Amino acid sequence: MQPETWLEVEALSDALKVSVRSIRKLVANGDLVAGRDYYSVGTHVTAKQIFSLEKVRLVLLTRTQEAAK
Repeated sequence: MQPETWLEVEALSDALKVSVRSIRKLVANGDLVAGRDYYSVGTHVTAKQIFSLEKVRLVLLTRTQEAAK
C-alpha cells in the first residue's frame, strides 16, 4: 500500500488543474466522502479541509468516464 498525498483545496486544484469550485461541487454532490476522501477540521464556517490527491483524481476520472457515455 502506497502512502496517500494529502493537500489543501487550493494546492489540490493546482495539482489537478481544476477549479476549487469543481472540488467543492464534488463534495456537495456526495462524490467525495468525509473521512475517506477528505478530512475537515474546525467549525463549519472556518473549517480547514485536506483532500486525498489520489482519491479525488479517481473520482474525477470516474465522472469523466460516466459523462462520456
